[in-house]
Amino acid sequence: MTPKDVLKIKNIRLTIQKVNVYEYLRTHRNHPDAEQIYTDLSKMLPTISRATVYNVLKEFVEKHIIIAIAVEHKLHYDAYLDHSHLLCEKCNKLYDLNIPPGKIEEKEVDGHTVRLKCELYKGVCKNCKAKIDGKPKEEIFSENSV
Repeated sequence: MTPKDVLKIKNIRLTIQKVNVYEYLRTHRNHPDAEQIYTDLSKMLPTISRATVYNVLKEFVEKHIIIAIAVEHKLHYDAYLDHSHLLCEKCNKLYDLNIPPGKIEEKEVDGHTVRLKCELYKGVCKNCKAKIDGKPKEEIFSENSV
């Protein structure tokens, strides 16, 4: 499914900025924040504003086509909704975990309306673990990190 198809299905008005933000998130699996998205996209679209990027991201989160992951007072974004995340407590990088996010069992808990359950695991990533365990440097690599 193309980015335009996804946006149409969610009844999002197509603009070049929205299509580019969504394409960016689909191709950059490193959980960028809004500033990184703005910096990279402004090279291709010099007329895009920082406010537009923030507004588009907010709309996409509200329409459930991306998720926002809060890490240390900053939101990182992911267009893939089928997994959970690990925040490494050593290097502070965010990694994809091949664990499906849990389903919401109840729509209301203690009088609160629950819309989304975000799973963020904390631990030590394989790169930091390898450093701790003393493995050779060439065996240490990074994938899909912040």
